[in-house]
Amino acid sequence: MNAEAPSVLLETDFEHSPVEKGWALRAPPNGSPAGAWTKGAAASGERFISVRQGHWESPPVPATPSGYCRLSFQARTPVDGYWFAVFEDAEGKELQADCCDSVFAASGWQPQEFFFRAHALAARVKLRFQPLAALLAIDDVRLQAAETAATAAWADALAAANPPVRYAPPATRWEHLPRTLKKLKTGAELRVVLLGDSIANDTANSLFELLLQRAYPQARLQVISSVRGGTGCVYYQQENRVNEYVLRHRPDLLIIAGISHGYDPEAIRGVIRQVRAAPAADGASATTTEPEIMVLTDAVAPEERMKAAFLKGTKLPPAEAEAQVARFPERIERLAREEGVAWLNLRAAWNAALRGSPRPEAWFLRDEIHANCRGKQILARILERHFAPDTPAVPGPAGQSGRDQP
Repeated sequence: MNAEAPSVLLETDFEHSPVEKGWALRAPPNGSPAGAWTKGAAASGERFISVRQGHWESPPVPATPSGYCRLSFQARTPVDGYWFAVFEDAEGKELQADCCDSVFAASGWQPQEFFFRAHALAARVKLRFQPLAALLAIDDVRLQAAETAATAAWADALAAANPPVRYAPPATRWEHLPRTLKKLKTGAELRVVLLGDSIANDTANSLFELLLQRAYPQARLQVISSVRGGTGCVYYQQENRVNEYVLRHRPDLLIIAGISHGYDPEAIRGVIRQVRAAPAADGASATTTEPEIMVLTDAVAPEERMKAAFLKGTKLPPAEAEAQVARFPERIERLAREEGVAWLNLRAAWNAALRGSPRPEAWFLRDEIHANCRGKQILARILERHFAPDTPAVPGPAGQSGRDQP
């Protein structure tokens, strides 16, 4: 790819009819769309699009699998909205793993810029702009291929405005990941599959692989998000879904993440054992090596909100349900020991990072549950530190180690 002139995939200033250009105003799940192609007070020219209910969707354009993209646009909205990059495979089927982030609130037109990675199975990508709680106006949309260096620089700029991540990984973190470490060091391809829900998807979309490639200059990572919204291992362990969501992607490292496992470590154990029992799956050869596995605790979504939702929906007796929630972190750690898999207390590291910030928690979130680009960079930096090469601790102020535990 030419670093001086990255290819433009999609560009419009909406001066001509968006519908004629392949854009569509889509209805919300239970209602009618409310939006317009509007004349007057545009960011440039005379025209822009707006939406109050539903979303505007662009036509699909070609995408490079795992390729980086730069999205820029002008936005005007009193409260944050959403933008999505939605991917289609070679058959035109929408992939469940999208990329979603905030359109940041602005009383007047404001330029906004984001970088993202296309899904590993993407053949095409289309954009969506969706309001959250108020009218969202969009103008001057441009989507183009992006260079790795520009993508990393954007992520670094976001991280520079965040509180420092001081998570210190345990010395034993490589005990169950020897092949992962070897591939990072030697430059053999490392296929990383993140399994879970939208939180797992946000973690995959954090661009953490750029940080690992900087730490391990020879590393060649491919990150594959294999997710379904609101879904955890309670679902994946059933009806041979491990084959569809895990084995067909031929992972070298499987990371089980998210908030939707129903506080049930036995469901996670079920997925781990199915993966290990079936190394040869459709699309995988009989010589496929069993993947190494890592389990992450929940993160991002406020704990009390998650707990309340579980207690409201569960059929367990109240006392048993409360105990299941309270004991979940220790049971995950015990499961990791018993099954011989790696684990990371992502919740503790996330909470520690936010405690060190003068910003409110909402500054890192695109809604009440999910991370925005700022929050995703906290997730990326936690993973960076967890997978970092072993180096001596750097002394901090007053002789304290710079490798603070959360």
